[in-house]
Amino acid sequence: MIAPELAAAILKRPPREVEATADQLRIRPQDLVELGVIRGTVGP
Repeated sequence: MIAPELAAAILKRPPREVEATADQLRIRPQDLVELGVIRGTVGP
């Protein structure tokens, strides 16, 4: 795991795109299910 600023730098994106880059790289529970990392999620 790295800071969004470093990810943006590695991907050669301008500083103004740091927030968008962080959103694009975020792995959500639904993504883990889709990737087969987990079988499902549990509600609150």
